[in-house]
Amino acid sequence: MTKSKNNRFFSNYFLVIVSLSIVLLFLSSFLFTALNSEKIINEFKEKIPVVVFIKNESKKVEIIQFEKNLNINNNIKSFEFVSKEDAASSLSVDLGENFIDYLGYNPLYDSYNIFFTAENVNTIYINQLVNEFENENFVADLNVGNFIKHARDFYQSKGIEESIVILFKVLYGVNPTVIDLESK
Repeated sequence: MTKSKNNRFFSNYFLVIVSLSIVLLFLSSFLFTALNSEKIINEFKEKIPVVVFIKNESKKVEIIQFEKNLNINNNIKSFEFVSKEDAASSLSVDLGENFIDYLGYNPLYDSYNIFFTAENVNTIYINQLVNEFENENFVADLNVGNFIKHARDFYQSKGIEESIVILFKVLYGVNPTVIDLESK
C-alpha cells in the first residue's frame, strides 16, 4: 500500500513540475515579447522603404543634389542607390530567366531605396515627402510600399479572415481566398 501511495505521490509531483515548467515558459516568452515589443515594432518600421525611380535622361547635377538633400535630412535613416544593371540582375534571378535577352533592352530605372527613422514612419510625413519627390523633374515613379498603402485597412479590419487577406496582399502581393472549414 505504501508503494502505491509513493507511486501516486511521485506521478503527481512529476505532473506538477511539468505543468509549472510549461506555465513559466509561456509566461516568460510573453513577458519577453511584451518588454521588447517597442524594439520589434521600430525595427519593422525602419525596414519599410520608399523607392524613388530616376529617369534615364536625368542630369548628374540633379542626382547629386538629391543625394545631398537625403544626407541632410535627419528623418532619413539611410538610403541606397540601385543601378538599373543591379536591378536587372536581381530581377533575372527572381524570374529564373534573363528578361533582357527576351526584350532586347533593359526597361528598368536607377532607383534609391530610402529608409526612415522609426519615429517618422507615419502616413502624414511619408505622404508629404512623396509629394515633394513627385514635383522633382528627374523622378520617374515612386513606390511607397504596400504596407503604407494598406495600413489603415489592416487596423480597421474586423476579423481574422480580413486581416489575413490584407497581410497576404501586403507581404506577397496576392489576394488569397480564405476558406472557413466550420462554415461548410
